[in-house]
Amino acid sequence: MLAARPVPPRVNLRWALDRLMHLVYSLETEDVSAVRRALVDEAQRIADEDVEINKRMGQHGAELVPANARILHHCNTGCPGHGGLGHGLGRHSHSP
Repeated sequence: MLAARPVPPRVNLRWALDRLMHLVYSLETEDVSAVRRALVDEAQRIADEDVEINKRMGQHGAELVPANARILHHCNTGCPGHGGLGHGLGRHSHSP
């Protein structure tokens, strides 16, 4: 699974896979449907946590950027590769 992202940085992917595998090994069931549900639920928690973290980073960053500033950035600005809300744009790209 880690090889699916061939170029570094893969830190977040490694961390998420480790978290999911830890969950699988901690389950006390061999019911494939139960394992699948647990994995999907955990993946959703990871995605939700990521959005919240990125919103907070955006809010903190917004306090440092003057009004009408222009900023050029090149990584993790949001969809589709970063759960819809990357830390580069934080709350400004998707919040009212």
